[in-house]
Amino acid sequence: MLGTAYVRGLQTDDLGGGVVCTGKHFLAYGLPEGGMNHAPVHVGPRELREVFAEPFAAAIRDAGLASVMNSYSSVDGLPCAGAAEILTRLLRDELGFDGVVVADYFAVALLEFAHRTAGSRREAARQALEAGLDLELPVLDCYRELAALVGAGEVSEALVDRSARRVLRQKLQLGLFERPYADAGAAGRVYDTAEQRALARTVAARSCCLLTNSGVLPLGADRRTIAVVGPTADDPRLLQGDYHYPAHLEIMHLPAEAHFTPHVTLLAGIRDAVGSGTRVVHARGCDVRDPDPRGIADAVGAARDADVAIVCVGGRSGLTGDCTVGEARDATDLGLTGAQPELVDRVIATGTPTVVVVIGGRVLALPRIAVHAAALLYAWLPGEEGGNAIADVLFGTVNPSGRLPVSLPRSVGQVPVYYRYRAGGGRSAFHGDYTDSPATPLFPFGHGLGYTAFAYDQLRVRGASTCEPIEVSVRVANAGTRAGDEVIQLYVRDEVASVARPDRQLVGFAWASLAPGERRTVHFTVHPSRLAFYDPEMRFVTEPGVLTFMVGASSADIRGSASIDLGGPTAEHRQAAIVPTQARIE
Repeated sequence: MLGTAYVRGLQTDDLGGGVVCTGKHFLAYGLPEGGMNHAPVHVGPRELREVFAEPFAAAIRDAGLASVMNSYSSVDGLPCAGAAEILTRLLRDELGFDGVVVADYFAVALLEFAHRTAGSRREAARQALEAGLDLELPVLDCYRELAALVGAGEVSEALVDRSARRVLRQKLQLGLFERPYADAGAAGRVYDTAEQRALARTVAARSCCLLTNSGVLPLGADRRTIAVVGPTADDPRLLQGDYHYPAHLEIMHLPAEAHFTPHVTLLAGIRDAVGSGTRVVHARGCDVRDPDPRGIADAVGAARDADVAIVCVGGRSGLTGDCTVGEARDATDLGLTGAQPELVDRVIATGTPTVVVVIGGRVLALPRIAVHAAALLYAWLPGEEGGNAIADVLFGTVNPSGRLPVSLPRSVGQVPVYYRYRAGGGRSAFHGDYTDSPATPLFPFGHGLGYTAFAYDQLRVRGASTCEPIEVSVRVANAGTRAGDEVIQLYVRDEVASVARPDRQLVGFAWASLAPGERRTVHFTVHPSRLAFYDPEMRFVTEPGVLTFMVGASSADIRGSASIDLGGPTAEHRQAAIVPTQARIE
């Protein structure tokens, strides 16, 4: 759902007035061996399709995704860049993709010197082209050999024509033959405008996930002194991800500061938000990576004399050796890096109410902070208006409504940890938890707090057949004293199926803005294809039987459930034709 919305916004319906969006990386790039970038992936064909291919399938069928980039990894021994089973039979024949497949940088050459499925650049070019990879990037390297391969009769000229036709068709759709150059003036007129910055602030604030809150938030006007400490409090570089322009300049050892769009740090955002009667003191404390703790004493002193301490931690996103997050920045520990754990512990030990704000692009395991901090806010990578956006949440100008798009583990030993474990997964069937930890995540998928409370009632589920849509409705009320937004999440469980199915699977969600005391009814229409799965014969089917629908505020905070017994035949579908769940609010 999120990927589809991203493609719609970036690509638009008319390529002639927009850009081509490239979905990456196809396929299963997020589950490599040992958590290492480029490492092999071990996953079966059912999981590959139902879990890893589905976001691509949705973007293709619902948003017209026009380009796909291969994964560096091999899947079950097949390097994605050279596997027709992945780039043609799965991507095109099963999922219905008809755009251009582009190589991740140097991926064709990797068939020779990394995967060793090719003995030469020439052989790598043949493998990739036959697999369905249309365009080599970033430069013509292995594909220089294609003319010689065709001349020698080792590659069909029709394959070259096929890829050339795809690339040329997309250039025509983009209007590049009529308008080969970008209009720099038009681009400048829509760059970093006041409207864009306002939207960036709104998006960043809505993306903040409030994970714990003992009541310290929102901060009131009575705070006379606020200590803002930590390495991510006043560094604009840390507000962006590893592929923004300055990060690329760093790879080439070029100065990046001059190329920054103006950014608002959290320290600046807080100073702008408070009144003249509130003093804001700042101490960096430590670096995101350096273990040197000598600056922590200044941060502790600032916190001890304050009414509230805001500790800003996280990472540095990029591709150079000093970065902690980003491509190939693999780690064996999911805790905070450097001296940051000591900084947090010592500030909390002062007894000053401590709010921990995480600014970074990595999932972290933060069990001590979750228990001992007065509040924990995950702000991710909030961008140029990040400081203002986070301040809006901290001071209650914005009631937080972000929900976790992933589960946060208690320990790296739980990884991979997610909400949709298949039946029998997530915990030991005979012994339950780990010997040293609960088996549940520290924070589950879909979790997020706000400054008000919501109540659910009047859950209704209506459906009779595998061939007809299922109607689900639930009433949601704002039971608190503040206006707020609730994300109503709809999950389903197949009680008995021909293969092990997830204990719960998200099939829809809706966003409702409610005033205090206001009630709204959310209606979901779930098409039978949305409930389909691959059976033992690898047919994509919806089976008759009992389904339990659950609504709630997260995958673990279920507020109501109801079951129906679907009759009818086993209905066969195509993954390329799944009908998305429709939601409306009355």
